[in-house]
Amino acid sequence: LFWPLVHWAERAARPAAMANAAQVEVQALDAGRQLIATLSAQRSGLDGYVLEAPAQAALLVFRVPFAVDDPARPLALYLAIREQVREIRLNGTLLQASVPLARLEGLLTSEPSYYALPAASVRQGGNLLEIEKEVSGYDMALSEYAIDGADTLAQSYRWRTLLLTDLALIGVGVLLFTIALCLA
Repeated sequence: LFWPLVHWAERAARPAAMANAAQVEVQALDAGRQLIATLSAQRSGLDGYVLEAPAQAALLVFRVPFAVDDPARPLALYLAIREQVREIRLNGTLLQASVPLARLEGLLTSEPSYYALPAASVRQGGNLLEIEKEVSGYDMALSEYAIDGADTLAQSYRWRTLLLTDLALIGVGVLLFTIALCLA
């Protein structure tokens, strides 16, 4: 019973539409936002798209092209891990997180993020997402991502948040109750 439950929970928390491109184009920018180099981040399993940042780079802009057949359909972006993300632009329009959260510093996090794509910025055919991250070490990565229907990705986001946050808080509550019961 345990292993099928774990498998089901992992499937519920991972969108079926996760991108599977072999690489993502990356622009390395200096502190003045001038282009240093255009690089390629290679897919590295669950780590996402990894590359070694140039020494003089202050920012990396991951450029993710995608196609849309029906621009009237509500779409969203799901990032499996939201570390070091400064801003996200869709066809030049700045996106805002659906749940306003502070930018996480450091590399030790597994918190996902969910961004609704504004219908006014989605075009029929080719679209471009630009995910800007601050350089914080040698190896930088764009986490796994999915671009799909807003409802589908919102459900995956809710499941992932439940598994990462809510269940951990419930577990801590049960342990504290047990400790209080033992002390009594």
